[in-house]
Amino acid sequence: MKYLDLRKEIIIACREMVEKNLVIGTWGNISVRLPDEPTAFLITPSGLDYFATKTEDLVIVDLEGNILAGHRKCSSEVQLHRLIYKNRKDIKAILHNHSPYASTLCAAQKPIPPLAEDLVQIVGGGVDVTPYVAGRNHLQLGKAACRALGPEKFALLLANHGPVACGRSLQEAMVIALIVEKAAKMYLWAQLVGGAKEIPTKDIQKEREHFLYKYGQKE
Repeated sequence: MKYLDLRKEIIIACREMVEKNLVIGTWGNISVRLPDEPTAFLITPSGLDYFATKTEDLVIVDLEGNILAGHRKCSSEVQLHRLIYKNRKDIKAILHNHSPYASTLCAAQKPIPPLAEDLVQIVGGGVDVTPYVAGRNHLQLGKAACRALGPEKFALLLANHGPVACGRSLQEAMVIALIVEKAAKMYLWAQLVGGAKEIPTKDIQKEREHFLYKYGQKE
């Protein structure tokens, strides 16, 4: 089977979403851009239990929305993934979840301000929220997501819905999803002690550049 290792990685990440309380049931979805076919991506099927999902259940879709391979119906939010990949060539993986604290801010239609160093380092600033779009209006939802994501950030909040984490790899998208959830929790708790204080704008880009070019082991 083509892309077997990548398929396994996606299924492991789906189960990790459940174990880390990022989703309940089958809500949420994951996709990864194909490494040797950048105009196509693998995406999870619609409504299939993550612990019953098999490698052959994943679907390959191109950037125009055509099904290239797979016998399952793909995620209903395929337009969200497709449009993000089409607009952002630097994004290689997308993880949409319904984590409790970030989803609380989605319900309030409140963005997450740039309140933590790890958030601005890995996301590129605060996390913007879209206007409300009914979930069934998939194309409009995808367009709103792209506007909230902008040209450089790696996470957004879908109003009255849930967060979306993107990454240069699936592993990075998972880390971003967890950091966004942590930042949302920080923001909500900070309201009890006078409100969160934002990182100065002049420092956000410096923190991002430090993460991209100096943080960790560079070969």
